[in-house]
Amino acid sequence: MEAPIKDPKDRRRYTDIERLNKEHVGQEVWIRGRIHVDRPVSANLLFFTLRHRQGTVQVVIAHPPELVKFAKGYASTAVNDQ
Repeated sequence: MEAPIKDPKDRRRYTDIERLNKEHVGQEVWIRGRIHVDRPVSANLLFFTLRHRQGTVQVVIAHPPELVKFAKGYASTAVNDQ
């Protein structure tokens, strides 16, 4: 299910986390949620769990190092678009 566009300048279509399934493998989707748990592995690798309503999904940021460093700086309650 795609969420309605709230900001007229934002043309992204969001997929509800709880609706993600095998059919989404290999596709690019936009999801929105709060960082529930983050696990920095190294300077170049970060895993985190994104939560929205009843659904969760694991997100992996593997490169570039600047993006990993940026993502590590998010507060655990920040709402993020991925």
